Amino acid sequence: MALQSKVAETGIRGGAADMSADTMLAYRIPSIHSSAQWSRVPVPKPSSGEVLIQMAAAGLCHTDLEIMDKGVQFVPHKDRPYTLGHENVGYVAALGPGVTDVVVGEAVVVNSGMTCGTCEYCLAGQDNYCDNRPGYYGLSDDGGLAAYLLCAAPRPRIHR
Repeated sequence: MALQSKVAETGIRGGAADMSADTMLAYRIPSIHSSAQWSRVPVPKPSSGEVLIQMAAAGLCHTDLEIMDKGVQFVPHKDRPYTLGHENVGYVAALGPGVTDVVVGEAVVVNSGMTCGTCEYCLAGQDNYCDNRPGYYGLSDDGGLAAYLLCAAPRPRIHR
């Protein structure tokens, strides 16, 4: 199905998504080197140190189009399904235990590059040079082409 014909069903645009729902529609890569497809997946629940973002918008760039159309992988793939969308903005919908640096309802931009938080670069505030990057939202791990995105809470992954 065309991406445009399904966007309204995801909750990405056109009003608030239903947080009481158990599942959501997500545009996913089902396996390595396969094309993207719409799938119904559970709405994630934040655990300790995590934030659930209600998506307001997810940008699409040439990288996404290559992945969607050809199953091309640009980063180490973890050989499991994942939701596309690495350019994400939204609102904090729920907080996991211990999260104190954002509040529910706050508008945020999510940095797609995950960081370890412990290497010399992360500790110096230069997380874009992280030596131990565990992945990328929307390129190796679940991204924002869904109603919700679950991500780690500490800055600099989430920006006001």
